[in-house]
Amino acid sequence: MAITTSDIMTKASERLTDFDDGGGRMTGTEVVDGVMNNLFPDQSRLDRVYGRVNLRKCFVHVDVANADTYYGAMSAIMDAPDDPNVSGVLFSTKSHTDERAAAQDRVESYVTRGPQSRWWLFDRQLSGQRSIRLFGPVSAALPEVGDVVYLVQNESAQDEYSQYVRIISVSAEVQEFDGGQGSICGVFKRMVIDCEISAALAYTFDGPTITCLDTLTPAAVMRDTLVADASKYYGVTALAQAVANGDLTVNASSIYAQLVPSTRGESPVVDVQAGGLAAQQITSGGETFAVIGPAHTGATAVTINNRAYTYVFSCIPIPAPGALSVDFRAQGRWYRLQDDGTGALEGEGTGTINYATGSVQVTLAALPDVDTSVLYTWTTPVHFINRAGTTEVDPLTVEHTLAGPCVPGSFSATFLSGGVAKTITDNGTGGLIGDGSGRIVYATGQVYIVLSSVLPDPNSQLTIDYDEPALVTEVLTGVTLSGGVADITLGTVPIEPGSVRVSWETQQQQISNSSHYVWEVDRAYSV
Repeated sequence: MAITTSDIMTKASERLTDFDDGGGRMTGTEVVDGVMNNLFPDQSRLDRVYGRVNLRKCFVHVDVANADTYYGAMSAIMDAPDDPNVSGVLFSTKSHTDERAAAQDRVESYVTRGPQSRWWLFDRQLSGQRSIRLFGPVSAALPEVGDVVYLVQNESAQDEYSQYVRIISVSAEVQEFDGGQGSICGVFKRMVIDCEISAALAYTFDGPTITCLDTLTPAAVMRDTLVADASKYYGVTALAQAVANGDLTVNASSIYAQLVPSTRGESPVVDVQAGGLAAQQITSGGETFAVIGPAHTGATAVTINNRAYTYVFSCIPIPAPGALSVDFRAQGRWYRLQDDGTGALEGEGTGTINYATGSVQVTLAALPDVDTSVLYTWTTPVHFINRAGTTEVDPLTVEHTLAGPCVPGSFSATFLSGGVAKTITDNGTGGLIGDGSGRIVYATGQVYIVLSSVLPDPNSQLTIDYDEPALVTEVLTGVTLSGGVADITLGTVPIEPGSVRVSWETQQQQISNSSHYVWEVDRAYSV
């Protein structure tokens, strides 16, 4: 007696409910074809507004009383729901006894714990909260709406507990903090982020108190998540183009199906560099500083022909250690890898960078979407000079022009350095001496001061005092030149050295035919 199609039946599980104990073992109850609501409940108005996930476990059963060979069966969704807001998929947990809670865990395991995030929980986050507060470096890329993060308390200990949370809104601002008296931090800046999450915290997580140090060991940490293909889902989708006999490819409207209810909102982003803020870490005086930008960017377009897990790229100019980030989009979400400063890329994948050549090799944690790009963002040390450990500093110079001529020997400039008054004077011949050096031109009042040994206190002033000479003007007429040289005798004696200013006027006339040309030139010379 052969096994026929009518012998292959769908049998219900023990409990067709959405409670945690739904599902279970197979029963003898047949799920009859064509009967309304014999597996799933009807949809309520409330479910259509807020959304709902219904999970039902059923079995394929060969109901015959013989030992004929069973060659297998196929299950498929043949018709999509008429309502565009309703979707349905099939998946298997490979278990004959598991219940709804285990199936829910399989659905939620599309992501798994990844590397530790660059963000820290800001102090204690209490059970029941529907938002979490984070802090981190100003240069770090902000979490995105839709990101799933993993919070874990007492990791690797016997009392460990954890929770996955999805971010549904993000707001951030840069705040200043004071490390306090005696602290090596002083005043420092951190980005503080408030993230609204889709479900309330099930536990209390103890994050660190905000600090300028990166070596934190709090009880609770936050980790990024990686794509993990825990389950395969089977559904149905409409064709974008008709298919003819013999076609080797088909064009579907979409390869995605919705598993859980979700909402979307637009968040405008302004004044943000592509790929985030490219920063590199500089250590000076025992402290580490983030030097931001300017950012360099590059991209590799993802097409159907080059779609793969591994990509290579050459960065020109060569990135600074710890300044390269790689972003890619998979299944509609953005993921990132970050250079750890040693030449290794970590995050949603792995990779390496050669600081001598700028060559980057990256292996992504998931296949990137077609018609997107793998983005590379980095900064380079060619845009600045790191003077850490050097003592060569250009001396401070001050250029100033007095309101008028200066009597030699009368100039003085005073300022405070370390709360002590410092003085610079002229030596009577145009040089400056004392707590600085430089030159002064007495006749024009031009002063050039060099401060190489002491520096003025912040918010202090440079006070200048000098005497202006009595100005004597004498007009001489009938002066003749002999070989371009004229002997002039001034009537006022003695004359202050460096205070003489001579100006003269020349006039040349030339008569040619009926034309008369006159040139007048004014000349001035200071002694």
